[in-house]
Amino acid sequence: MKSICDWLPGYPGFIAAITGLILGMFLLWTWQQEREAVRQINQSNVDSTGEFVSDMFRAVLDDHVQSLQNLKKRIEYSGGEYFDNWTFDAGLIRDQRPSTRMIQWIDSTGTISRNVPHSENLAALGMNILELDYRRNDWLEMKESGDTNITPWLELVQGNHAFIVDVPIYFDGGFQGSISSGLDFTNRFEQMLIGREQFSVKIYDDEGTLFFQSGIAIDETSEVYRFDDELSLPSDLNRFWVLEVSSNQPFFESDISPGSVGELLLKLSLALLISMLFWIILVAYRTSSQKQPAQDENRILISEIHHRVKNNLAIISGLLQIQGLETESEELKKVLQNTQDRIHSIAGVHELLYNTDQFHDIPFSIYLDRLSDQLLGVYSTRERGIDFCPECSDLLLNINQAIPLGMLISELITNSFKHAFEGDSRGTIELSLKAENGIVRVVYRDNGIGFDPDIFKKSSGIGFTIIRTLLDQLEATYTMDSENGFYLSFRFYQD
Repeated sequence: MKSICDWLPGYPGFIAAITGLILGMFLLWTWQQEREAVRQINQSNVDSTGEFVSDMFRAVLDDHVQSLQNLKKRIEYSGGEYFDNWTFDAGLIRDQRPSTRMIQWIDSTGTISRNVPHSENLAALGMNILELDYRRNDWLEMKESGDTNITPWLELVQGNHAFIVDVPIYFDGGFQGSISSGLDFTNRFEQMLIGREQFSVKIYDDEGTLFFQSGIAIDETSEVYRFDDELSLPSDLNRFWVLEVSSNQPFFESDISPGSVGELLLKLSLALLISMLFWIILVAYRTSSQKQPAQDENRILISEIHHRVKNNLAIISGLLQIQGLETESEELKKVLQNTQDRIHSIAGVHELLYNTDQFHDIPFSIYLDRLSDQLLGVYSTRERGIDFCPECSDLLLNINQAIPLGMLISELITNSFKHAFEGDSRGTIELSLKAENGIVRVVYRDNGIGFDPDIFKKSSGIGFTIIRTLLDQLEATYTMDSENGFYLSFRFYQD
């Protein structure tokens, strides 16, 4: 029975059309979901900014009104005696709150009798606000009810605009007048919005007058993200400002502009390309299946090469062993034995490659077991009372890293056996290899006699030279300590 891969390539037009249609519909759906997600994110940005701005504005307004009400309490609690400090306290409030344009004392007849600052508000001094249509009704209502009053945005007699906050004062059984303050929050609000220029902020008073605007005006004909809120005024009257926070079109236009349609067209073109690639893959699959026998021959040939390399290294090692038996020089025997150990560490890699179907990755834990068994057999650790404690996770390395790492471990173990433990002293050698997130970490230590760290860094001896060279070959970073035995920790990136 023929598999699907045998008959699908016979219908290229049908396969390409179906594949392109399915992918196109899927990409169209994901594009619509992305657009909706962008809209929700943009609206969420505007909402969170609007709530934050609303809270900041309320806090500033409450603080200004509370400072006047605190002054009211001091005057009323003292039965009017604290009124002697009115000018000082009013000046202090104005200095601490730059949005306060002026503070006035309006007596019970409605006459402005004191001004802070005095020189800038001479035009209002002595004026009776009951003669002003835009002030009379609110002030009289405040007088009768005892409630704090905040006027709409007004043009002042002395120039400019401000809100007037009237706080009534009662003592000695009757109404004595009001502390009235002119507030202009324009500069304060602009400072609070620094860094939020991507939003358009507008505030309207309770009569619908726009008294604050920040940011670039948006294009109402395009998609707009908006946040609306009512800022309740800190007075006993049912009044509020309206806050509008909108997205400035230049900031969000990349998310909803026709350019996103171009992105959709690109995705649909990609779907068409994928459908064509699917056809090519099917054809390539049939072709590769016909070439499978040749690939098997190549695999066998590579395996045979590794086998021959391993055998040739074994012959070289045998020759060195024979040479060591014939010589009477103990120094030469040690050199030949060290050379044999290094050859064994290389041969072990080729032996593993010969016995596996994977020629790229080497199971290093198996290789380490064989390497350590060979070294421990040479140095007869049981007779000397030296314990070797290796720990290796399931680590796969390619041949370019396995050989230098194996030689490096062989050199470290050899050095510990030869130099770390004097005479028949007992000792322990610990080795840990772990791989995590593409980084191989190796920790080697023994509890021997240790040595001067400068020897490791500056020694021209072949052992330490080989260790430093292999660390460089692995592009490893390392730390070394020899205060309580020998300790070497290094790490390198896994290819």
